[in-house]
Order: sequence, then C-alpha cells, then structure tokens
Amino acid sequence: MKFEKIVLQNFMRYKGENRIDFSCDDTKNVTVVLGDNTVGKTTLAQAFRFGLYGEILVEDGKKKEDYVLLNKDVIEVMDTTSLASVGVELAILNEDIRYILKREIAYGLKLIKNQLELKDVNHTLTLRKENINDTDAASYVKEEKIQGIIDELFPRDMSNYFLFDGEKWRDIKRGGIRDSIKESVHKMTGLSAAKRAMYHLKDMGGSSAISKMKKNIQGSGQIYDNIQRDVDSHYRKIEKAEDKIKLNQADINKHNRELEQIERWLEENKSTEAVQKNIKNTRLVLSAREKMVEHSFKALRNQVSAQPWTYFARPMLEEALAILKQTSSVRRDIPHMHQSTIDYLIRRGKCICGTPITGEGEALEHLLSERNYLPPADIGSLLGSFEKTAEQWRGKYDRYKENVLDAAIDETDAINEYDQTVIELRQLEQQLEQQLHGSLNFGEKRSDLKYHREQINVLTADTFGQRQMIDTYKKKIERLEQEKAAMELKNKNNQMWKERIALAEELYCSLCAEYEEKEKKLFLNLNQGIQKNFEDMFNAKDKRIYLDSGYNIMMSYQNEKGGYTVENNLSEGEKIARNFAFIVTIMEYAQNQKLQKDKMMDTLPLVLDGPFSKLGQENIGLVAGILPKMSEQVIIFMLKKDWDYTKLDEYVGRRYEIDKRAKESYATIKNI
Repeated sequence: MKFEKIVLQNFMRYKGENRIDFSCDDTKNVTVVLGDNTVGKTTLAQAFRFGLYGEILVEDGKKKEDYVLLNKDVIEVMDTTSLASVGVELAILNEDIRYILKREIAYGLKLIKNQLELKDVNHTLTLRKENINDTDAASYVKEEKIQGIIDELFPRDMSNYFLFDGEKWRDIKRGGIRDSIKESVHKMTGLSAAKRAMYHLKDMGGSSAISKMKKNIQGSGQIYDNIQRDVDSHYRKIEKAEDKIKLNQADINKHNRELEQIERWLEENKSTEAVQKNIKNTRLVLSAREKMVEHSFKALRNQVSAQPWTYFARPMLEEALAILKQTSSVRRDIPHMHQSTIDYLIRRGKCICGTPITGEGEALEHLLSERNYLPPADIGSLLGSFEKTAEQWRGKYDRYKENVLDAAIDETDAINEYDQTVIELRQLEQQLEQQLHGSLNFGEKRSDLKYHREQINVLTADTFGQRQMIDTYKKKIERLEQEKAAMELKNKNNQMWKERIALAEELYCSLCAEYEEKEKKLFLNLNQGIQKNFEDMFNAKDKRIYLDSGYNIMMSYQNEKGGYTVENNLSEGEKIARNFAFIVTIMEYAQNQKLQKDKMMDTLPLVLDGPFSKLGQENIGLVAGILPKMSEQVIIFMLKKDWDYTKLDEYVGRRYEIDKRAKESYATIKNI
C-alpha cells in the first residue's frame, strides 16, 4: 500500500492548490518535506487524516471548533454571496488498483446577529477506482460505501501508527493510544478475528450461539422449565453485569484521560505552581512581619514613655554637678544629721556618747559649734544628698537610653525585614506574571485530580464486585446445566442439539487453544523484536524495553546487581525512542507476515510528522536508517536542521520544501 500523491486546496495554511507527488520506488522509497517550525509541517499531516477520515487531530486544551479548515486569506476576500471550498485529494496504490479519494467542504459566510460567521454548506466525498494497467476501466464507488472501503484499506484504529505524530507519541498515554495498543496489534495479526469468533460462539453469554442452541433442548415437565428459566435469568444478570463492567471501564478510561491531562498540565506548570506556593508563603511571612513591625513600634513607644524625664533632666543634672564641682567650700557637715538633732541632745542633757551636757560645759560648746554646720544653717548635707540622687538618675538615664535604643533597633530591623519581604513578593509576582497569560488555579486542578482518583477507585471496586457476581452466576448456571443434563438424557429428541452443542464447544476450545498459542507467540516475538530494534536504533545496551502483559511499553535500566529496574520518569527523547522501537517492530512484524503470505492486512505506508525533534544527532541517524527497511513507503515532514543527521539521501526519491515568506500568512510547497 502506497500513497501516490496528495493535493491540498485552500487547506488551512496552504492557499490555492498545493501538490506533493510521493516516491513509490521500491528502493528510493522515502519522500521528505523540509520546513522550519510553525510553517505548516503538521498541517500536511492533518491533511492526510482529513482526507482519509474527515477529521483532524485536536491538540490538548483545544476543541474541534477552534480549528478553521478553510485558508484565512481566502476567507478575508469572501462576502455573503460567495462560496469557497477546502479539499484534500489522495491517490492510493494497492497492488494493481489505484484509488483516487477526494474530500471537499464548501463554505459560505452568513450574517448572524450582525456578525459574519463561516458555515459549511456542502460536503462531498468521491472515490474513483481504476486499474493501473487499464485506466479506461475505471468506476466511481457509491458515496455510502466509500468510508467503509477507506477504513478497510487504512483502519482508523491503526492511524496512530502509520500517521505518526511525534508530539502525540511522545507520551504514550495521550489520545487513547495506550488503550488501543493491544486491540490494534491483535487486529493487525488476525488475533482479533479469532477473538470475535470465540465471543460469538460462547462469550456473548445468553446471546451466544451455544446458548441459543441450548434453548432448543426440551426437558420434560415443569421442573425442567423452571430450571431453564433460572438459567436464562442468570444469563441476563451476567449480561447486565458485563454491560455495567463495560460502562465502568469506559468511565475509568475517561477519568484516566482527565487524570493524565491534569497531571501533564501540573507537570508543564510545575515551576509556576512553585512560584505560586512561594508567593503564598511570602504573603504569610509578610503578614507576620507586619505584625512584628507593629509589635516593635508599641515596644518602642512604651520604652520612650516609661521615664522620659530621665532623658530631659540629664543636661540640667550634668550642669548642676559641674557647678558643684567648681565650688571651693569644704564640706563640714555630718551626714544625715540636722540642727534639730543637736537641739534634742541639749534638751535631753546627755550626748549619745553618755557625756553630760551642762550649761557651761565643753560638750555644750562643742555641740553648739557643730550645730552651725548642719542644715538648715548649712546646705552641705543637702548637696551631698543631691549628688547621690543625681548619680541614681544617671543610672536610670543610661538604662532608659539603652532600652530605647534596643527597642529602636528592633523596630528598624522589623521594618527592614518587612520592606525586604515586600520586595521579594513583588519579584515573585512579576515572575509569575511573566509565566502566565491568565490565572491558573492549581488548587482547583488538584481537587479535580483527587476527585478523578476517587471515582476510579469507586468504579474499580464496583467492577470487582460485578466480576464476583458473574463468577457466582456462572457457577449457578453450571450446577443448573448439570441438573438439566440429567433430565435431558430421558428425552431422545435432544440428541441432535446435544451433538451440535458438543461440536460448538469443541470448536470453541480449539479456538481458545489456538488463540492462546498465537497470542503467546506474538507477545514473545514482539518483545524480542522491540528490544532488538531499540538497541539498533539507539545503541542502548544498558537499557531494556519490553511490553508488559497489558501491552504497556516499559523501559528499565540495568542496576548494580546485574538486574533491571523499571524507570517511570523518562526523558522526552527516551519516550520517543521507546515508541519508535514499538512502531518499527509492528511494521517489521506486518512485513514478515506478508513475506510468509500469512498476512491479515496489507502493510501500510509510514507518514511521520516531526519524528526527530527530541532525538540526539546520533539517534536521528540510527532511527532514520531503519525506517526505509521497515516500511514499503516512508513520508517525513521534518525540520531542516535535522535533515543532515538522518543520512537518508540514498533512500530519498522525492524532496520538497515548505516556502513561507515573512510578509505572507500562507505557505506553498516547492519541489527541490
């Protein structure tokens, strides 16, 4: 199977008619289209999908309605009286038959609520079938049968393999690829046909061929009929439980897709979330420091208000003490004594030392002399007391000053820390604004993440319960069938149906055994092939790639003990390497099936959009060198900068370049 040409008419970025003729040579089987980023490589890949299936690949975070298929330059010159069409034509070669498929949509502008809106007014799909050896012997396929033929030639569930989107395949979980791997592989290898036969024979439950044949067996009497009704009832319950399991699985898949989108969104915005967390924490710190400024100010105010007189009295005290020091008078007073003390001793007539005080005695004379130097006659004692008080006030002033200064320093430090936090917060907010073009609610996303996980757990538990119910009903049916069998032996008319049922059971068992054997062999071959191709393409001897039982593509690293440890956090390059190895292995298997004339479907061309963008230079060459050998036809849309590393010149039969001028909004295809 090969693509012969593709013709684009006003398709998205491409204005007017643009045509690419693909190389169909058996040796030079590669067609390459080179272009820079954002010039229209992915648009070409979208054209294949639109031509084959009437749809395009929708990016994450976008809706189908966000895409406009008709070229924007064409739309700009339209009015309400004009029509313009967008179309894709594909020529496909399949042995001696050429299929020419053309899908077209006509658009018009309509005035709706005073605004011009683009509306599709007509869809056409044609398929011309001709013999390449006799082009006159051509015919058109009826429109209602066209899509069926296309889906038969290019199965839609295989489109993720032969229409390879490097961005989509970078994460195997995206777009449902992971869910369809096993089903797609089984379809390609023919195992799905055997599975359908087994399902029709017995696995459909009450609607299966074997169950329907069993209903033709007649028992004798009411007891037999009651048993049969119970059997039928159990089958209906099994079918109901199986339907519930399917619904649960569909819901689980939906929740898983939502989970993967949220996890990917969180991963892509991880740095932004970290900034938001820092902003939140910084705001808490700012609030705490604002309170600290307020607390420090109150403490400073209290210290200033405590004994302010010690501060204001200090200059006067210093001046007074200085004056006292300048005086030449000698202190002759007795500390802590006054004239009233001497007067008391004279009235008592006896000194404190016990000497009598008489009218003309020496003691009286001496006391009267000392009395002249005591206050209030002499202020020496008061001055002494003043000096002591002044010294005490000096101490209070020093403590007051120290306390006020400490409080002022605390207040200054608090203000500086607050100001610094304000600066940090502004810097974080500016950083966040640079990263964002809108608000991102991480709390809401993580809440959604929790919700989807909880729903998956609920659905998984319910599925487990449904399976247990199915097992219970099957055991009941088995017991009831044994009772019926004992009663059926009494009726010779059931012999014919018994023989048919036995034959069907034998066929079912044979299919099961063959299916298990082929599936086991397929699984082993794929795992051997995927590891070999991985080593050949990426020269990675220390890594191992394989399919697990669920056909998930796993990668592991060799550890120090000589074993292998599964690695879940893969780089972008490793993800593409893993997925490339798988796709090449599938293509290789299909090619071997064809050579053995045991194929279930034709090998498909490989259309690659940006396959090497995340690979290293050495790996680009290794991967590219294998692709022409694994597929009959390879079509690559890639960056100019990666071309030299592919070393594909000897395989290239056709080469094109996307021409996009700076002043023009549209692109054109040039043959080089």
